[in-house]
Amino acid sequence: MTFFHFINCAALAYSPYFIVYKYSGVSEYCSIWRCLRASGIYIITQFIKMLILATCFPDLETDEYNGLLDFFKTLADGIDAFGLHFAITYFLTGRGEYRVFAAGFGFAIAHSIAAYGASFLGVARATAFHPMYLQLAVEAGFDLFFYVAFAAVIWLHGRNDFSPRYRSFFLFTTSVGVLRSFIFNTLYHSFMIQSWVLVLAKLAFTIIYCGAATFAYSLFRSHIAMGHIKQN
Repeated sequence: MTFFHFINCAALAYSPYFIVYKYSGVSEYCSIWRCLRASGIYIITQFIKMLILATCFPDLETDEYNGLLDFFKTLADGIDAFGLHFAITYFLTGRGEYRVFAAGFGFAIAHSIAAYGASFLGVARATAFHPMYLQLAVEAGFDLFFYVAFAAVIWLHGRNDFSPRYRSFFLFTTSVGVLRSFIFNTLYHSFMIQSWVLVLAKLAFTIIYCGAATFAYSLFRSHIAMGHIKQN
């Protein structure tokens, strides 16, 4: 029976990626190969991140949760932001919105496979099913929307045609995206928020972050529209 649970978890985790790509209409302008190229950038960023963690935090692992240590280790996730910026600015071509989707989608695919794929394979070989794997499958769907929103924020943050008064908002939103894992670890270890309650917290975080990215994009579109009006 655990093999069927593996199939269920894999379908729950990765079917949203297929549905979003196939039926959102983006597939007509953004080929899957561009997304997979962005996945290659993700793999490189994870390798660099592991080198940084192994160099700066070699012997600091303890059984007790250390919030300050986890905070500094989470700063290494800033490499993801640089990787997304590099993929959007230098590695992908085309209209900005499609480059954002390709980079975010590619990062989300690679992250979901790297973070959850091995766990799902463990389900197929286990003797009993644990609901934790269903939670991981649901979280894999959240990552899709988070990484696309994160890529949009990185892209908007790197533009030079915005008013300076928006810079603090983009800096804050980018910082929250980088500290995402630290926020969840703090909820888990310090506030004892676990199981499906933690999944709901991650859902709320993803919705709020996507809302912030949408608001930032609306500011961009209104700024562009105002620029056209002034030119005319």
